[in-house]
Amino acid sequence: MKNLGLFFLVGLATGLISEELLVSSQSPLSTADDLYLEGRPSGDFPIDDEDDQDGNSGSGSGDYAFSERDEVPIHPTKSTLDSPGEPPATAAEIPDQRTTMKTTPNMFPDGDNREQEVPHAGPTADWFTKATSPSSTYMPPSEPTGEKFNMDISVTKESDDDNSLDNWDVLTPKESEDEVLLKESENEIPTKDAKHRMHVLESPEEVTSENVWERKEVLAAVIACGVVGFLCAVFLLLLLAYRMKKKDEGSYDLGDTKLSTTAYQKAPTKDDIKHSDFSCRMAWMTGLPFVLCSFMLLSRLTSLCDCYPQSSWPMSSLAAVRAGSNDTASKASDMATEVAGYADVAKRIIDLAVFGAAQNRSYKRLSDFTDTIGNRVSGSQNLEMAIKYMYNAMTQDGLAVHLEPVKIPHWVRGKESAQMTVPRVKNLAILGLGSSVGTPPEGIEAEVLVVQSFEELKRRASEATGRIVVFNQPFVSYGETVAYRAFGASEAAKVGAVATLIRSVTPFSINSPHTGWQDYQEGVKHIPTACVTVEDAELMWRMAQRGQKIVVRLTMEAKTLPDADSYNTVAEITGWQHPEQVVLLSGHLDSWDVGQGAMDDGGGAMISWEVLSLIKDLGLRPRRTLRTVLWTAEEQGGVGAQQYYNLHKVNMSNFDLVMESDMGTFNPVALQFTGSDAARKVMEEVVKLLAPINTTTLEKHGEGTDISPWMEAGVPAASLHVEDTRYFWFHHSEGDTMTVQDPQDMNLCSALWAVVGYVVADLQDMLPR
Repeated sequence: MKNLGLFFLVGLATGLISEELLVSSQSPLSTADDLYLEGRPSGDFPIDDEDDQDGNSGSGSGDYAFSERDEVPIHPTKSTLDSPGEPPATAAEIPDQRTTMKTTPNMFPDGDNREQEVPHAGPTADWFTKATSPSSTYMPPSEPTGEKFNMDISVTKESDDDNSLDNWDVLTPKESEDEVLLKESENEIPTKDAKHRMHVLESPEEVTSENVWERKEVLAAVIACGVVGFLCAVFLLLLLAYRMKKKDEGSYDLGDTKLSTTAYQKAPTKDDIKHSDFSCRMAWMTGLPFVLCSFMLLSRLTSLCDCYPQSSWPMSSLAAVRAGSNDTASKASDMATEVAGYADVAKRIIDLAVFGAAQNRSYKRLSDFTDTIGNRVSGSQNLEMAIKYMYNAMTQDGLAVHLEPVKIPHWVRGKESAQMTVPRVKNLAILGLGSSVGTPPEGIEAEVLVVQSFEELKRRASEATGRIVVFNQPFVSYGETVAYRAFGASEAAKVGAVATLIRSVTPFSINSPHTGWQDYQEGVKHIPTACVTVEDAELMWRMAQRGQKIVVRLTMEAKTLPDADSYNTVAEITGWQHPEQVVLLSGHLDSWDVGQGAMDDGGGAMISWEVLSLIKDLGLRPRRTLRTVLWTAEEQGGVGAQQYYNLHKVNMSNFDLVMESDMGTFNPVALQFTGSDAARKVMEEVVKLLAPINTTTLEKHGEGTDISPWMEAGVPAASLHVEDTRYFWFHHSEGDTMTVQDPQDMNLCSALWAVVGYVVADLQDMLPR
């Protein structure tokens, strides 16, 4: 009996202790409770950008005549970070950024000392024009300018051997460094009154999804409950054993006072009956505290779970999948709603570009540019003048403009001719291919071997020795057929040919040769190579099929000079919230040395400039920086763009989207995009904003020689898809002139380019990688 009483007291005491422990665990809110809150932002401080811009934009009133002693800001040849841009105009939009900077005045074209942070100043060249005054960081709506840019160019260079800016009175001041001191403010959670904080803590929306079993008070309660249960179980087992023992001795300790009908059964005594009643009372008195303790524990656990509605008991796998699916659907819905909110802004951009004061402006700018400069092959004086022209034009447009120096190939065509002398005399229209070597001064005269593929050349290799190989390959697609232009010379040289003539890579011809770059393979003899017209290639093929002997005399003065100095031209509108993050738009400024380079790629360069003009005219300023880059030496394999990538790849995580237009600016039909599935979902919503101009299609695979390094590194990329069936009719030929351009098509391309660029630059979040 004493043992039973002891077990009873132990069970009761344990239950009370567990109750007290559970009550004490539910203490008032402490600092530990913050662990269950979603982290609050304490102020985002933008990191420095890489392009030495402070968010200011220069404006100028000068014309395009080159001044002799003006200076141009040239960015350093090693990567630097910019200072963050200035805050937005309204206080409601300004994040709490307690940032102080020490800057050094920088001389701008207008002679004004402007507070600009330049962590590392690089070489500088002459300013080409003077600006009247810097524009403010806020860009009020301005009247679009469509006046013609006049340019009075006086060229004194006597040869193409030296393409540096030295002959333009270039100044190269000593490099200097500006100290940049950034003092970040403390990360503080905004203070609120106690009542508000209690509300925040108790709000289900701010409680993280935490497993209830990880709470210390829950574990303590469970352990206490287990101890109570264990003790009660031991007690019941002992009680059962005791009663069984008594039963074996003949007592009726099960509480049954009814006498047995067995004749020989011992009758129960008065003490047995009393003991049986006491056992029943002990069982009830011991079990009741256990039941009450269990009830209180369960009540406390239930109350605890109710305090944290998001911290439910462990879910099944199906419930977890459903929760994740709902969360994804919610985010997608929020994203779609955010993008749809730009519908009015997109309509304003489209109206201004297509129907408003900016109508036909990009076309007029292109015609002024190409009529003034002409074609612009890499390393040429014309390309140098084109860069200066565009620097002046965009500066006068009120944009922040700078040049980034690069080294580019310098190939010179020289005089060239080809003539068929057997079986009859006929002059052949040719264009030497880029990087080709020349012939001896007297030329090369040899019999011709006509083939239609590399495979046929290999089969007839024994016939190629000492001959001029003519490739008459059919046009399948540019991507496939261009291999003959690029590698035909080396493949023919491997089998002993002395020169090659390549059928122009075009689906249509009016006796027009199409040039382009070609590559010599390492370790293979360099032989002269040029393109001929489709008509002449097929003529020689038909003659060869008849078994006629064909002889051609080829003369070329082509040569390659040392690499020339050149520049990527950069203009931008600095973002108000994240100036270090960039949406890049681009086209290339160089062309081949035939035609005007209007289609390839003057149009792409002009619409990329037009984006910044449209945004500025509407008084808009995106969260991130909108940057236009006009590449140099794209036709030689993206030389300028590769050097830009090498310089800026250290800040790759800050490049939100890179865009390139290099397939003409005809009627737009879609946007091509390369990126993650999540980024594609965002872009699908963005192109819906283009419904007013009926270009809501998002296609796969963005393309562009200049943005390919960024795409390969995983940066989202986009390109413009237009009705390009006529593009290769004029590509790299004398036919690439303003005649092929249409002003309305350029309006539509500008509108598409501007809507996509601005919206992506202004979204709350960068595109997912």
